[in-house]
Amino acid sequence: MSITTLHSTLTSRTYAPSIATTRTGSSSLSTLSTATVPPPVKLTEAERQTELSGLKGWNLMNDNGREVIKKSFRFEDFIEAFGFMSQVALMAEKMDHHPEWFNVYNKVEIALTTHDCAGLSMRDIKLAKFIDQISKAKVESV
Repeated sequence: MSITTLHSTLTSRTYAPSIATTRTGSSSLSTLSTATVPPPVKLTEAERQTELSGLKGWNLMNDNGREVIKKSFRFEDFIEAFGFMSQVALMAEKMDHHPEWFNVYNKVEIALTTHDCAGLSMRDIKLAKFIDQISKAKVESV
């Protein structure tokens, strides 16, 4: 795949990246059509309480007037941390919902919020659940 095609694929709002395996067993970036996603709706207090109770290690915080959930991860080394971030990046692009994050060597800090509704939405919850599923890291408190 050319750099131009790859860039077009990654920046397109009508396609989402996924990893596909060719017949030879090598991985390549391919595209899948995505459905139109409805605008996010801010979770009510009751919904937020219910959904957050199912997430382990995510802390609800007020960050300069924004409602966010945060979690920190520590990995064995930089390669493991970067691999984790790459997996999250692919899903985030597919969901069109991108985390705020910070990485130093083996530590990754993630903050999730939905700017379009000025608070938490189900997009944050779904991405947090995905992140928890793929994480094998030691979780640190924020």
